[in-house]
Amino acid sequence: MLGRLSRYYLIIIFLYLITVNSSFSQNDHGVLYGEVKMKNGESHRGQLRFEDDAALWADMFVGNKTEGTLPENLSIDDIKSRTTSESDDSFNFGFMNLWENRGKDLRPSFKCYFGYIERIKPLTDDLAHIKLKNGQWIKIKKNKESVFGKSRETLVYNSSGRKKINWRDIKVIQLMPTPTGFKNHLDAPIYAEVFTTNGLFEGYLAWDNEERLGSDHINGKLNDKSVGHKLKDIESIKAVENGSEITLKSGNRLKLTDHPDVTYKNSGIYLYNLTYGTIKVRWKQFISMQITAPSHILPSYYDFKMPKHLYGWIETKDNSHFKGRILFDLDEKFDVEMLDGRENELDFFIPFN
Repeated sequence: MLGRLSRYYLIIIFLYLITVNSSFSQNDHGVLYGEVKMKNGESHRGQLRFEDDAALWADMFVGNKTEGTLPENLSIDDIKSRTTSESDDSFNFGFMNLWENRGKDLRPSFKCYFGYIERIKPLTDDLAHIKLKNGQWIKIKKNKESVFGKSRETLVYNSSGRKKINWRDIKVIQLMPTPTGFKNHLDAPIYAEVFTTNGLFEGYLAWDNEERLGSDHINGKLNDKSVGHKLKDIESIKAVENGSEITLKSGNRLKLTDHPDVTYKNSGIYLYNLTYGTIKVRWKQFISMQITAPSHILPSYYDFKMPKHLYGWIETKDNSHFKGRILFDLDEKFDVEMLDGRENELDFFIPFN
């Protein structure tokens, strides 16, 4: 009887390990991959990471368009209204104001997932020319959320090790599908459940809009000493007064303070989910975070389909109907661009497609 039970449990464990390994293997296809061609003629191909930040096809490439259609389609009164409007904090999602204009900055923002991009070409210290999968080129200017530009580095990981390449030394970055059988040179992406004042959300994590892999550290001070713990060693994080309570998988609990990772200076807890795109939880809405097993695998480069022009119909309040290409907010024209807004202080970034 004992022998049968032993064999039974061994089979269960074996099947579990196959499932886990399969999940990690599938998630390996969710990491960035490509070739960086340098101005000196060198080329480096492998797994990509932009600084200690973007590492996945489902991470957002962010900047400002330099060739927007916004100013030329606005009247003088519209421009005055936008430039004197309240800050973005006044913008809310809601049933009646879902399509409200974000206002203020006349330089249209650009956001899309890396998976929709084919090529990134540096033009200046703060300007990039990106090519979408549909062949469309767009000039993007660096902003505070961008992962490219002066002093920013692109990291290439392959069998030769890690290569750091400065933005100024890059001729072009060619993105390409992560190869079959590819071995992830970094730790696995982290999936988490985040409890907020507005409910529970889950997805692939970007803590402080940076830490997203198991090897990334959550930093802080413990008894006036700087410490850091890898995400893969953490079980949960809870907001407490002047810091955060970190529970490690070992069972140890500690309070970290005096670092943006664990205080109100945190840049936001981002979650990517197949249901709602990307959500940003601000610190004042954050209660706790629990690292858990993924409920879905990461999308691969192939899962991000060819960008298309926005097309549809519009119904006005006087019951008129108009059908054709859409230039939303006089700005977004591709279905891979984002509708971004806020509901109850939670920021949502939802691709039009």
